[in-house]
Amino acid sequence: MDAGTAAVAASSIAAGAGVLAGTLGAYIAAKQQRLKAQEDVKSEHQRWIRQQRSDAYAALLAAYDVFTSAASPLTVPFSGSVDTSEAALQALNTAEYRVVQARARIDVVGPDEVERASAVLVEAVGELATVLRSVCEQVRPSPTASSHILTQANPPVDVVGEAHLACREAMKKVLQSETPELPK
Repeated sequence: MDAGTAAVAASSIAAGAGVLAGTLGAYIAAKQQRLKAQEDVKSEHQRWIRQQRSDAYAALLAAYDVFTSAASPLTVPFSGSVDTSEAALQALNTAEYRVVQARARIDVVGPDEVERASAVLVEAVGELATVLRSVCEQVRPSPTASSHILTQANPPVDVVGEAHLACREAMKKVLQSETPELPK
């Protein structure tokens, strides 16, 4: 092989190696860019999940506050009597329904730990509302029997309070975690 042919062969090999290196570099850059885009999407999705959870948890806690406000006139005697009016019972029923509605959203955004804690809270709210409705019906003919309503309502009130605290702690734990567990 003469020098001219060797020079052409060497330059062809160098050009081929340059094209190969350029193609490989472009492939690596594209792969890194795709991985970064996937990480960005994942990070944005996690932020969105965290916000959805925060909103759902706030809605449940707000509904719970409305429920406790509606239950208070039925459990705390004002001026020596308990309000057993239809309006008070309707407010209680509406507030209980709002708690159930708010909890349904938590079933969607999770995670399991908060779902379980919120289910216990909703169950306790339902039990207290049932006791209050029942006792109000019994007390209506005799408004002076307000101590009777307090005696029957105390255990469910305690259970609701404990369930509320447990639910808040589960929510707090999830919202303070670095990476949210994604819903199923």
